[in-house]
Amino acid sequence: MKIFKDLESFNVQVLINQNTVILEKFDDNIEQAKEADLLVYNLCKELDQTPYNRILFECRTEMYDQFPKINKLLKVQGKRVVYTNTLEKLPLPHYDYDVWSVINPKSIEFLSKIMAVDYDRAEQFLEGMKQELPNQADQMFTVYVEDGQPVGVVLPHIEPNTDQEGRIFWMGVHSKFLGKGYGKILHAISLERLRNEFNAKSYLGVTEEDNKPMRNIMKANGCEEKYTVVSYRFTI
Repeated sequence: MKIFKDLESFNVQVLINQNTVILEKFDDNIEQAKEADLLVYNLCKELDQTPYNRILFECRTEMYDQFPKINKLLKVQGKRVVYTNTLEKLPLPHYDYDVWSVINPKSIEFLSKIMAVDYDRAEQFLEGMKQELPNQADQMFTVYVEDGQPVGVVLPHIEPNTDQEGRIFWMGVHSKFLGKGYGKILHAISLERLRNEFNAKSYLGVTEEDNKPMRNIMKANGCEEKYTVVSYRFTI
């Protein structure tokens, strides 16, 4: 769609996941914000003429006032915190891991148990990931196994249209292993894979402001808190 190209020209990251348009503007360019504000507003107004029914938008908290049209039309969902890591120094020690196929029923079944959803819902989640990241999905399903038992999964990837910026699509630990430090291990594995296998030049992690466990994990693995973003949602 032309409007997606227009948004990208004003440094708005555009991703599609099934029926959802995901938009990010994490810079502080005021002039670009004015144009982006109008484009996102117009996209919302014309959304019923597209295959999509939901828009998610995020911008820096300090840029909130630069998006008056978005503030008028979209609903604020909350705030999230952004952390970064240069990947120059990886967390120690090294942990062994397996990479499973996203189309393997074993992968879908394991994910459904971690998410506490049925098989079809987990499969749908992975289908959305494949649509959003079609060239990376087959490499992403990373499992930490201890004593022959899969403990959790993390899904690292390179964010499209960036200078090799590494991110995590999703991460979760099986309920049997919660509260034992495995989240930190999974996150460390993802940083290692991002640098050594995905050739990431940096890492950017985003989590909800009140998600203290995930914030502590990123800090423990050498990530630095940078800024907060406001999350918006629009649905038809």
